[in-house]
Amino acid sequence: MFLEGWLVRQEHYLDELTTTTTESNIYETHDSVLRDLIERVLAHYQQYYEAKSLLSKQDVFILFSPVWFSSLEKSFLWISGFRPCLAIKIVKNSVNDLSEEQSEKLEKLKLEIKEEEKELDEDLIRIQESLAAPPFSEIARRWGRLVVNGNERRRNRCQEEDDEEEEFTTMLTSEMEILVQRADFLRLKITLKVIEILDSVQTVRFFVAIGKLQLRIRKLGFQRDEQRNDGQDFPLGVSLLEGVIPAPQCDWSLKDWSGFKVQSSGFWITFQKFMENEKKRRKVQNKNKCC
Repeated sequence: MFLEGWLVRQEHYLDELTTTTTESNIYETHDSVLRDLIERVLAHYQQYYEAKSLLSKQDVFILFSPVWFSSLEKSFLWISGFRPCLAIKIVKNSVNDLSEEQSEKLEKLKLEIKEEEKELDEDLIRIQESLAAPPFSEIARRWGRLVVNGNERRRNRCQEEDDEEEEFTTMLTSEMEILVQRADFLRLKITLKVIEILDSVQTVRFFVAIGKLQLRIRKLGFQRDEQRNDGQDFPLGVSLLEGVIPAPQCDWSLKDWSGFKVQSSGFWITFQKFMENEKKRRKVQNKNKCC
């Protein structure tokens, strides 16, 4: 699986980044050496988003509740990835030598990104609301009756109903793919802009904090899922990044739209199953046409 190999490489890069930041003469390290490391780490993340883009074209809905993520990892998802403004939080908690000018630029960037996040939030709300209104509400009821009545109902379906469902699901899939692309572009945008503001040493520390946060959330997430499956209680108040971003400070994951995504993840799983059934139905339908 791509993710497993990617995470192994992520740990290797984190080791290299951490070793670099612990060197006493890091500020004497030639800038080109640090830049080379930064470029390799960026290329590593680019591989992730390229693979994600390919998967999005196959099944965009699975990205909203990935089966390869733990419950904790899913709780941090915002439109299939991290909320862009999280990058600003990480910088402020991991880079302790920001100049006044850098702080001002980061605050300005934060306001800019928040506006773009808001636009994406509104588009996601619009898409979700459309699922509770015609024509999808009628399509969903029709599909429900099809499940209940089985073959009899399936034989009575008309071509017009099939065409309507196919048209709507195609439109919805396209809108979700575009939404994910825009969200990923915003994540890339803020990362590159943060790097422009920071110097090379600060950027290395920024990447160390990102890597630690990602791997620690994954480790804790699977530990918690395993303990939950065993009927054990998972201790609250666990530091997600050992002092960089303590759990109590992560209120952004509870109060904004990503919190709603956590609560509504079951909807996306249900809708994903609906899409899978539609694909199977069309496959059978096309096969019968050929016969």
